[in-house]
Formats: sequence, structure tokens, C-alpha cells
Amino acid sequence: MPNSQSLAAGDSFAVVEPVQQCARGALRVLYLALAALFFALAIVGVVLPGLPTTPFLLLTAFFLSRASPRLHAALLANRHVGPMLRTWRERRAVTPRVKRRARLMILAAMALMAWTLSSTPWLLAAMLLLSGSGLLVVQRLPETTAAVAADVSAVKSGRGKPVQPRFSGSRKECV
Repeated sequence: MPNSQSLAAGDSFAVVEPVQQCARGALRVLYLALAALFFALAIVGVVLPGLPTTPFLLLTAFFLSRASPRLHAALLANRHVGPMLRTWRERRAVTPRVKRRARLMILAAMALMAWTLSSTPWLLAAMLLLSGSGLLVVQRLPETTAAVAADVSAVKSGRGKPVQPRFSGSRKECV
């Protein structure tokens, strides 16, 4: 059973999901609550330097895929976050632009901490060490090829048209 497949080079991504049972009852409610929590944290991460956005969006997609195929498809079709999520799902990589932005945000957070925590050197050292390890993690993330990055940029800028995620098999709708 294939996990995913992509269209020809230059086309937008089409995601084919494996057939999977939806969570039911209390587990579904828990998954939806966790998806909402991680989505809220991702939104906060957009405006707060140092709080990552991408991992929270990935967790949101994970929990929505198990709780609500309809909401998961809507997240993947979103013009702001969909291209990044589809690129990660398809290639297990990020675009060079996402990596640059992440590095800049971490460096900005490090500079802000150095300026505000200069009176407490032990806390400053701990925060810089943690930020440095985050920078190392971002640096080690695999990058997509230029063609994939151009396709994602075209979709985000409105020049390209995203392919709506479609599901294989008979997948029951949870919502």
C-alpha cells in the first residue's frame, strides 16, 4: 500500500492517503482537542520569535489525519500552510526558504535573549545553549530540490494551483 504519490515534475502535489480507520468516541475527541491545541501553538509561534511553528503544524496534521479526514484535507489544501505540509509529507524535507526563516528567527531570539538576560549569566548560557541546539536541528533538516521549492512558491504566491488532497480507498468520514 503506497503512502503517497506525486504528480509529474512541475505540477502541484497530490497526496494519496493510506486507508486508515478514524478514531471514535473519546479518542477522537482527544485527537481533535490536541489538534486544536497544536494549531493554536503554531499560530502563536508565527508571532513569537523562538516558538517554532512547523512542528506544531506537523502535529496538527498528524492528529487531524486520525480524527477527521475532512479537516485534515482542509489543512493540506490551505494556501498558507498546505504547501509546506505537503512538501514535508511527500519529501520529508523543507524548502530552503523555510530553513532560512527558521534560522533567522532563532538568531533573532538568541539576540533578544542576550540583550534581555545579560544580568543573569547562567540563564543566558542555558537559553543560548538550547537555542544553539535548535539551530543545529534546523541546519540538519533536509532541503527540497529547486524544482519542488519553485512549485511550492508558485502555489503560495497564487501563480500555481494546489491539487486538492484526495483519499484512496473507502475512507469513512468522521466529521
